[in-house]
Amino acid sequence: MRSDAGTVPGQRSEDDHGPHGPMACRLGFGCASLFRLRGRRERLRLLACAYDNGIEHFDTAPMYGLGASERELGAFASGPRGNVTLLTKFGRSVAPLGRAARPLQAPLGRRVTAALDTIAREGVVRRVNAALYRPPDYGVAAARGSLEASCRRLGRDRIDILAVHDPPPGVLPPDDLPGWLDEACASGRVGAWGLAGHHSTAVAWGHHLDRPLPVLQYQSDYRSAPVAGMADSYITYGFLRGQLARIRSLLDTRPDLCEHWSGRLQMSLAGDGLADALLEHELAKNVGGVVLIASSREQRIVRAATVAHRHAQQRPAERIRRAAILTDFATACRLASG
Repeated sequence: MRSDAGTVPGQRSEDDHGPHGPMACRLGFGCASLFRLRGRRERLRLLACAYDNGIEHFDTAPMYGLGASERELGAFASGPRGNVTLLTKFGRSVAPLGRAARPLQAPLGRRVTAALDTIAREGVVRRVNAALYRPPDYGVAAARGSLEASCRRLGRDRIDILAVHDPPPGVLPPDDLPGWLDEACASGRVGAWGLAGHHSTAVAWGHHLDRPLPVLQYQSDYRSAPVAGMADSYITYGFLRGQLARIRSLLDTRPDLCEHWSGRLQMSLAGDGLADALLEHELAKNVGGVVLIASSREQRIVRAATVAHRHAQQRPAERIRRAAILTDFATACRLASG
């Protein structure tokens, strides 16, 4: 999904040609949880599974993997895979304690994640994050230093998409940051810049800049309305985050609802079929944009890619028809679950 001159990386129509040929899927792979896998060979095999199934967009950040994600992704995305799109971010980085803890994350892997999930009270998470990560810094000097470091770790002289990483509510860009980012794009060092954060933050940044953002990456799920007018290109993530169990519980207690929507969608909503429907809904909602997935299981990546390829191969009229049904399904779930 590397863009040609004059286009924004990450935005494509269903019939664009990429490294995998026509209609390569619009999925991206998020590397935030890559180090849940203990071995480097396992992690590289997972990235290869994504690429081999048509995924050409990979999302990372300096803080992912306590600073190790970019280097590992860069080693993967070299040679014949050098044509993929890489998005990285700036503004949030790893503290010295986080760097010291880096060697422990792969051996401990899922056990640490499970333990944190078990004790994930807001205060605990905040204290852990304060120890592992530096306070956010969105100044030009920090952005310049982060870009140079990311290029070294990724083994590239150019970053396809450079995103401001999750600015807190109420934090607006320093006055000289947008101009510096525009210059980085004009010089060819960056393909496009954007914001990875809440869409309400994007509204505030857009008003401040008096123009749409080039790229907006934000969380979206079945309860979210489509976002329009805030950016030239959209990347969404988190369509399953905390929602799959909620809807599964609803359908288990309302078999009539499950049977009705399985019939209308012409697919079983039992088992993995529900996740397939939610992914197809997000693809239909984020027209032409990238939908990020994240998994440490190859079979889930293959299944998601199959859904995305099937969606891309639909005729326009069928795509519109199914989008309407999927929207009705999402509305029904939202109303039934309160």
